[in-house]
Formats: sequence, structure tokens, C-alpha cells
Amino acid sequence: MTLPVILSVDIGTSTLKAVLYSADGRVLALSAQSYRYQTPQPGWAEAAPADWWNALTAALTELQTAVDLQRVQAIGLTGQMHTAVLLDKAGRVLPPTILWLDRRAAAESAELQARLNLPPDQFNSTYTLPKLLWLARRRPEIPAQTRALLWPKDYLRYRLTGQRLTDVTDAAGAGLLNWDTRTWALDRLALTGLSPTVLPALRQPGDDAGALNPSA
Repeated sequence: MTLPVILSVDIGTSTLKAVLYSADGRVLALSAQSYRYQTPQPGWAEAAPADWWNALTAALTELQTAVDLQRVQAIGLTGQMHTAVLLDKAGRVLPPTILWLDRRAAAESAELQARLNLPPDQFNSTYTLPKLLWLARRRPEIPAQTRALLWPKDYLRYRLTGQRLTDVTDAAGAGLLNWDTRTWALDRLALTGLSPTVLPALRQPGDDAGALNPSA
């Protein structure tokens, strides 16, 4: 009898980790793949989402040598928060992909903190919203071309399934969640010039997020 296997993937700031678990929680195999992020100016930090995908591919190739990946019955994705991945109408990444630790939007962060009157546990400088406002003011061609807004784990899920989804934790970490209704805060998104159509569907972290594309 072939026992099922669970694949867990964590997309970190500089390392992707992939672990295969048995159904009873035993670690069967693991792989860690590193990549670099760019710092074009002091206080700036940018990622290349293609690096995450390449790291996942490399990790799966390594894991396959230890466990038959045909046994995988479920995949769980997690990772760094606040880092927005913007896609154009063809599903291509629109750079820059500004990392959570980037500080270029400090002025926008302070402005939004005062304007929205949110406590620090609901909004701070690592969040996505001030970075989107920075892009709207200094690189308006980027939001003008944006057709989808995702976060790192969501980008890999999109590549794997074609589904544009996120969960309420990343929506909150973006500064774009209405905490009372657990829906998108469209009034905040409007500050960035982005259309509500760029937003992915909201799910709970444990929800089914679709099936793999045959090509994946």
C-alpha cells in the first residue's frame, strides 16, 4: 500500500524550504534553496519572483530523489508577508517586487497611519499599502498596467493552479482588510489607483485552493 504524502512549502525572504511529511506528521525529506534579493538603494529591497519559482523547481527535483512525488496528496503554501507581486494582463510580473523590509515608503506609511487612525497591530511600515501608494505616486505606469495583486505564496499557487487567491491573513498584512467584515477595504485600495478587479478572492488559510495544472 502506498501511503499519502503532504508537501509543505515556505517562501522566505532569502530561502525557500520544502518538506515532505507522512500523514502522521513524520518528516520524510526536506530541501532548502537560497536566493538573493536586490538593494538598488539604501533602505530599498526588491525580489525577483522567478527566483521563488526556480527555487521550488529545484527543491522538488531534490525531494524526488528521496520520495516519489506522485504520492503527494496535498500541498500547503506559506511564506513572507507584505511583499506585493503585481501581474500584467498576460500574467507576467511587473517589477519592482518590493519586499516587506523595504523602507522607501516611510513617508507614505506615516501619512496613512495618521489618515486611517489604525493601531500599530493593524498597520505599520512593513505593510503593502504604503508601498502601493509609493508606486502610484512615483511609478504610476506600474499600477496602470497591473491586472492582479498577489503575495509570495499566492504567486506560487497561481503558477501551480492558475487560481488567483489569497487568505485573510495576507489581506490584513497588506493593510487592505476591513477587520469588521473580513472583506477587502476598497476605500484604502482606491488611494493607490488600483482597480478592485486586481484583488484576488479571499479564503481562510485552511481552505481548498484548487488543483494543480496538468503542466505543473
